[in-house]
Amino acid sequence: MLAAVTVVMALLGMLPIGGEISLILLPLPLTILTYEHGWRKAVLPLFAAAILLGFLGQLPLAFAVLFFYGLMGVVMGNSLQKEEPLWRLFGQSLLAGTLGVVILWFLGKVAFGQDAFALMQKGMHEAMAGAMKFYQSLNLSSQQQAMLEQMQKAIGELLDVAIPSMLLLAVMMLLMINFQVSRKIIGRMGGKVAQLPPLARWRLPWYLVWIFIASFLLTGFGGGTIIYKLSLNIYVITMFLYGLQGLAVMANLFGKWGFARGIKILLLMMVFFIFGQLLVFLGLFDTWFDFRKLERAP
Repeated sequence: MLAAVTVVMALLGMLPIGGEISLILLPLPLTILTYEHGWRKAVLPLFAAAILLGFLGQLPLAFAVLFFYGLMGVVMGNSLQKEEPLWRLFGQSLLAGTLGVVILWFLGKVAFGQDAFALMQKGMHEAMAGAMKFYQSLNLSSQQQAMLEQMQKAIGELLDVAIPSMLLLAVMMLLMINFQVSRKIIGRMGGKVAQLPPLARWRLPWYLVWIFIASFLLTGFGGGTIIYKLSLNIYVITMFLYGLQGLAVMANLFGKWGFARGIKILLLMMVFFIFGQLLVFLGLFDTWFDFRKLERAP
């Protein structure tokens, strides 16, 4: 039954509207199946779902279910069943997701003769070009046009180099969402899963700031070098993490102000999307100044 649910969710993921939600939660049936019956009994339904999708003419989707979504779901469900600590659960699941991305890239090159990363870059460049055309159609001054062109060049360079870090962050967010939903379902089934600490108490290790600073400085080596590409990808990941820490500082502040849960979530989403760069600096300074006094808290 859960194999059939996986197939239906995968097919729903191809819908132009709302399909993204189905794809985001695609690891969920295999996670619950593995939690209930173990990974050995989850492998056969996973293969059955992939084979059925192949018979339906959805071979790329079948590969994605087998090597990416399904692999992540089985690994996460196995960690949940064994009640492993959260750092190990997320570490193993993230490794499985990263391995799945690499396998899909290799299969795309061998079976379909297409580079998935190159196609992704092309799509992002086309979307950015469309957005820039819209802004250029507005009545902007010459100075604003120059700033827009400079921004387009910088974003284009980022897209050409930082695809690996963007994919890694996407896998991290996918795992986070599926973990939270799985935890709720398992709780309804009578099971018990360790939960993440409240967002207001999230804090990165102090030494990560030096990795962030070093990666930023190493990007000065210029484009084309291995050091530049590696440091830029590390910089993108750490910048996102410090943005989350800045968001945690704001969550702590909103909690002190007594906002209702729904309003607090809405405000945090607005802050994240509108003031994302400021959140990075807020998270960085929180490393040194400990705005939430977490080091002195019990």
